[in-house]
Amino acid sequence: DFAILYTDDLLPRLELRSRPVSFELTLSAPQGYQCFSVNSAERGFVFEDLEKGVVICGKNIKSQSFQIGGLVTTILTTVERDFSETDAKEMITEILEFYSQRFGRLPEGNIMVSILPLSTGKRNGYWEGETRGRAVTIVSSEMPFRSQSLQRLHEQLRHELFHLWIPNGIRLSGDYSIFYEGLATYSSLRAGVALRRIRFEDMLSTLSAAAAAADAETARDFSLPKKPSYAVGLAAAFAADIRLLNRTFGRRGLLDEVSEIYRKYSKDPNAVNGNELFGNIYGINMSQIKTELSAAINSAGLEFSGGRLRVVNKPNSRQKAILRKIGYNSF
Repeated sequence: DFAILYTDDLLPRLELRSRPVSFELTLSAPQGYQCFSVNSAERGFVFEDLEKGVVICGKNIKSQSFQIGGLVTTILTTVERDFSETDAKEMITEILEFYSQRFGRLPEGNIMVSILPLSTGKRNGYWEGETRGRAVTIVSSEMPFRSQSLQRLHEQLRHELFHLWIPNGIRLSGDYSIFYEGLATYSSLRAGVALRRIRFEDMLSTLSAAAAAADAETARDFSLPKKPSYAVGLAAAFAADIRLLNRTFGRRGLLDEVSEIYRKYSKDPNAVNGNELFGNIYGINMSQIKTELSAAINSAGLEFSGGRLRVVNKPNSRQKAILRKIGYNSF
């Protein structure tokens, strides 16, 4: 038994505030229950922002803490799963070290990663994840085989841990979810290939599905109530990456630009408009994503064959430089 408590559900929201509201929370848990959060205080928990506080309470919660470069990471688990606490620790360490090299440093402050079981009634493979502040929470159903559980857990962690830097490592304003969710998924794919957790062909398969979703979407504008899907966000991140890599002959792409954003704004206490910030970097027309994606596929030396993306037979030198940058090395 466990519960996930979000502080903005427990406490009044201050809509007119211009800065984060810090506070201390004291909880009285039933006998046999324990409560965990990122920062403990003498009589409870301290939070830097009302909207980003997460508390995990439950019975038989196992807690393991370890350090990575001075950053204290706490893993919370409950029932026995197909993966061990050691598996989770090794994955988190690998991913944090990979992203810290890209962004130039580890995220600010300690972090908590909760990997919890989903109640019965959901299909195999179903999962939900969220990263608020420095608290990563993943709730998932079981997979048929251990190998599948390990692969999925690494995928979940690659996506959610990315959010410790983007967008949670920067104070942003506005509606920018279409950018950072697609960016997180794309970065997760690139990291999976670089860390040899997935094949380059696996990444292309996921991008193929995103391209199909983009093709099915009608032209939209961000001012409309209905936003493009997250699959389209992935397609947009890929298209933007290839546009930048094509312009720089494979030297600098979207993930390099995003890393620069983090280094520039992570220490800035003032909010930056996320929609404008990411929109300027992407430099593509989201309402014409089908056209933008087609141009990116051609520039990257890719083509559709049987409904799936593959590398063309004879990529030119610029295409080879781009393909190397995004993880292909079978020339």
